[in-house]
Amino acid sequence: MNKQLCFVFGCVCGVLTGAFATKKFFHDKFERMAQEEIDSVKESFSKLSEKYKQKKKALNTIYGQGSAPTEKPDLDSYAARIQELESQPIDIGHMDEPEVISPDEFGEDEEYEIISLTYYADGVLSDDDERKMGDADVENSIGLDAVNHFGEYEEDMVYVRNDRLKTYYEVCRDERSYEEVLEERPYLEEDE
Repeated sequence: MNKQLCFVFGCVCGVLTGAFATKKFFHDKFERMAQEEIDSVKESFSKLSEKYKQKKKALNTIYGQGSAPTEKPDLDSYAARIQELESQPIDIGHMDEPEVISPDEFGEDEEYEIISLTYYADGVLSDDDERKMGDADVENSIGLDAVNHFGEYEEDMVYVRNDRLKTYYEVCRDERSYEEVLEERPYLEEDE
């Protein structure tokens, strides 16, 4: 009985030692991984902060705020500095360009207006009153490239989100030409 008790006691001690060692190993491993992630995020924000400070300093110098130069620079140096700053890209995401989206994304933002448009076989885009849209209106609403995306998600539909106008556009393809529509509804031609 004494041998069995020693054996059980030895097994229990071995299991507890193994469990403790495993716990310690994984605790150290995940703590190290978490610290690496934290350091990575800190480094990224530090780089962004440094870029922001550099651009702010350059703008302050141009507009005469902060530490101004002792001599007044000439107009050519101002123009050169402004061109340099304008050439630096500013990431504003997709805020200024209409974007073709999937049907699942269409209507997600309840604050956005929903407008239906029709794209005819002869390349004419009309609004929801079937009035022909000009190139500037097309570019401003759905962009000039949107009509090239038929069949990407659905055969006869393209969905566009325009964040600048806070509008979703649903573009439906019609196999008729716009001329055929004008024959059916001649009053549309008077408005052109």
